[in-house]
Amino acid sequence: MYVGESRQAQDDPGAERDDHCPADVALTIAQLGLLEKRHIHTHAVHSITVTVEFNGETAKRAFNPNTTIDSVLAWAKHRLHIDPVAGADYVLELEPSGEIPRMDEHLGDLLPKGQDKLKFKLVKEVNPQGAVV
Repeated sequence: MYVGESRQAQDDPGAERDDHCPADVALTIAQLGLLEKRHIHTHAVHSITVTVEFNGETAKRAFNPNTTIDSVLAWAKHRLHIDPVAGADYVLELEPSGEIPRMDEHLGDLLPKGQDKLKFKLVKEVNPQGAVV
């Protein structure tokens, strides 16, 4: 069980893995800081290996299941040396489905049961012409 969201990939993109530890289930809600953090994540897998591909390069890192797509995207752009301005319209596309997850979606919610790996491609976001936003 994890409390809150892991933002280590954004705060320290050079780290090889998250060090946000699972919560101590013996603690109370107040002791866990749930009122401030507002999220509890329960997942059998404690570490998800994420691979991101872009222009023939591959970046790989272990993340906690409570890490958001936004954090993974920030890490991937840093690791793959993508200029923040030039890469502003890039998003993560889940392989093999081609689904583009929401930025606030957690890795643990995307992980199929019994798996511990996710693979993404870094792609330009497509905004159809004439679409009502």
